[in-house]
Amino acid sequence: YKNNKIEVCNLYEPLESEINFVAKVDKINDTTHWVCARKGLYEVTPNSSRRIDSIGGLNISNVGFFDFIQTSNNELILSGTNGSVYIIKEGGKTIELNNKNGMTGGNVIKIFEDKEGTIWFLSPQKGVSQLLHKKMKLFNKHDLYFNGIDNIVKKNDSSYYFVSRENGIIKHCTYSGSFDTLNVPDLFRLDPNIKYHSAIYSPTRNLLMVGTNNGLLAFKNDALNSFHSLIKKPYETFKIYDLTEDKSGVIWLATSHGIYFVKDNGIQKLNDKLNINIDMVSCITLGTNNKIYFGTNLGLILWNGKKLVNLSQ
Repeated sequence: YKNNKIEVCNLYEPLESEINFVAKVDKINDTTHWVCARKGLYEVTPNSSRRIDSIGGLNISNVGFFDFIQTSNNELILSGTNGSVYIIKEGGKTIELNNKNGMTGGNVIKIFEDKEGTIWFLSPQKGVSQLLHKKMKLFNKHDLYFNGIDNIVKKNDSSYYFVSRENGIIKHCTYSGSFDTLNVPDLFRLDPNIKYHSAIYSPTRNLLMVGTNNGLLAFKNDALNSFHSLIKKPYETFKIYDLTEDKSGVIWLATSHGIYFVKDNGIQKLNDKLNINIDMVSCITLGTNNKIYFGTNLGLILWNGKKLVNLSQ
């Protein structure tokens, strides 16, 4: 999306089964972006786009990618659909890591660098790998109480939350090295098949906000807060796939039934005629000037503060 219009990069037509996957896009320099997609790694410039089939002498022509970061040491790190992680050092060769040389195994769908320069690799199948000073440390079911981590949420420089879609949320303190599971009391009568789809930390509310298939859960001081949790759903099949907080402190929700937001301690649907035809919202991105972008079944939708605009038309 550029200059108020959609431009199509000459990459590939996604399969129907891939529509729900969001490709990861990152900036390499002022004119170049890399796109990590399930079909491979692509380079996009203002004048062209191409598929990258090799990096640092390694053939990646048959590899798709989940995530990519550029570290504080100017290293490029990518995670492939083949279970390998690729570390590209400037002026050096590419290093390939997998379960044969120190990784936990499984697909790494999220890479994260903390303030100390530690690189975290999150796998929904096998847990967490941590790379610091060229040494790999593994955290599996023995440390985390269950296998599989889907996302990471930062509270501050020393506290992080690991989110497992199937199993719940774990708080990690870097100072003590502790892992503590956040408890959801039975009195909330939540579905035992609850799915933790997404989470953010709200500094204005001092709450961890978690989007699930059982409403919006709020944790304060690492305990479930009944006052701020909103488990009354507009529909029985209502699911919150993603959420974000704008500069005004409004919590926006990407749901299975359109665009919603949190107001007056309740979940409300955005009153816009375009929102009537939106069935699925998979992701949200907060842009500049408090504009909000939604990935929906109708394409890329913009909320400009007054109305919804379909940018894909």
